[in-house]
Amino acid sequence: MRISAKRFLISALLFSLAPAGSAFAGEITVFMSQDRPTEVWSYGQGSALTLRMFKICLFEIEAARNSTKAESLTTTRMTYFTGAAALAVPLPKITPYIGVGAGVFHQRRENVTDTGFLHAKLAGIRLRLADLIVLKVEYRNFDLSGNPLLILDERVSIGAGIAF
Repeated sequence: MRISAKRFLISALLFSLAPAGSAFAGEITVFMSQDRPTEVWSYGQGSALTLRMFKICLFEIEAARNSTKAESLTTTRMTYFTGAAALAVPLPKITPYIGVGAGVFHQRRENVTDTGFLHAKLAGIRLRLADLIVLKVEYRNFDLSGNPLLILDERVSIGAGIAF
């Protein structure tokens, strides 16, 4: 099999952007989020475990929870678990990434519940400080299956964690 010179140069450039001595293989983060539509959802929180492979691939599992605004509706809580894969550009201190994810969600309002699947598109930036601390800003666009009790369209989150 023959590799073209253009493909080889692009691959070499992408791999050369990563720091040579980096021992970073993953991170554990916690985050706060603002979910949309904002007329319905209040702030949420969650945590994520992210692993980096081949310098440009990120794999993440996440658990998150949010509640409705008390004045707008009877309190509804939503818990969701997502697995995601993303392509990243590993620059020395900052890592922009885009990806897709899928998972499950569970909503509960009084005695009514709904469980279903979700799909997510995501984009974000990770900033490493002193090779130990990670700051993360992320945007996710959601698609919930079936007829959920309440729609969740988007999420913007900011978090901090520890790299390992």
